[in-house]
Amino acid sequence: MWRWDQGRLQYFSLDRIRRIAACITELDGIALNAEPDPLRELLPSAVGLPFAPEHYRVWRNYARVFKILGLASNINGRLSPTSLCRRLVATGDQYLTYDAYLQYLVKVFYYPSPVFQGYNTTDSQSYPYCAILKYLIANARSSGDPSLTVEAVFSRLIGNHVNGLEGINSYSSLVDTNLTGHGDQLRQVREMLIFISQLSFLSWIDGRLFIDIHGLSNLSSEQIEQLVSPVSGLRNENPDLEIQRLFDISPSEEKSLEFNEPSGSEAGPFAR
Repeated sequence: MWRWDQGRLQYFSLDRIRRIAACITELDGIALNAEPDPLRELLPSAVGLPFAPEHYRVWRNYARVFKILGLASNINGRLSPTSLCRRLVATGDQYLTYDAYLQYLVKVFYYPSPVFQGYNTTDSQSYPYCAILKYLIANARSSGDPSLTVEAVFSRLIGNHVNGLEGINSYSSLVDTNLTGHGDQLRQVREMLIFISQLSFLSWIDGRLFIDIHGLSNLSSEQIEQLVSPVSGLRNENPDLEIQRLFDISPSEEKSLEFNEPSGSEAGPFAR
């Protein structure tokens, strides 16, 4: 089943992510058990969010947030920023736009994820965001409907066991199944969709994820396939080391991130 963090959408806005990345980079290598809590000393004021509850160490309650955003992991008890995290706070030629950041997450995020319990290197991988984008593109082309609901994620994507590796056209033939989500499952998938709707060619409106198919018109078919094709590699059995590998953005991968930074992305769906 697809999983995500829940109840912390404010922490997933792009402007906040860049602020969190700046703090993590500043605290590179700090002992996570240091007193006072170094993350609590810096994050609330710099990011403008509480990181509650105050009597818990920040890493204890927010490690999943940092990991799922591709920012950091715990290496030998110390805070270790990822390559992707460093690029979010770089300047000049190393500057990474919001769209490039999100497009990279689309291509590398997979299940079973090193972010969650149950991670292993033997199960086959599935790439939920690649599947979502492929469905939106295929459906917009075939039926003229450029949108996706949370319920359709369960019935048409998860229910049909898609893995994001299929060709785009195959998604136009998916039919509804009897699979439905419940409770936290629905909430987590909903917040997944809201998070990724911050891509410049996506939007979240009235409970639906929409794609602006015309926003892709400047790309060739090959470029569109590249945009939604997973990036895979040899998985590390240690989940924290796997996070470092997974979010090590290479120059060759960055060249495939075609879009410019979206305007007004700091607000996006979080302001609606």
